Amino acid sequence: MSLLTAMKPKVYIETSIPSFYYEARTEPDMVARRDWTREWWSHASDNYVLVTSLAVLDELN
Repeated sequence: MSLLTAMKPKVYIETSIPSFYYEARTEPDMVARRDWTREWWSHASDNYVLVTSLAVLDELN
């Protein structure tokens, strides 16, 4: 692990992040959540160490 990685805060990704990222509903609140999630995700790895669990991966599969 690099020193830069060690200094980044760690963020646990649970199922709502990928679920909102791939949201297909067209209601305005769902579109807004999808867009916010995609914007956050596009910068997340620059600012955070992203982690998840096998349980989350199993649930998403």
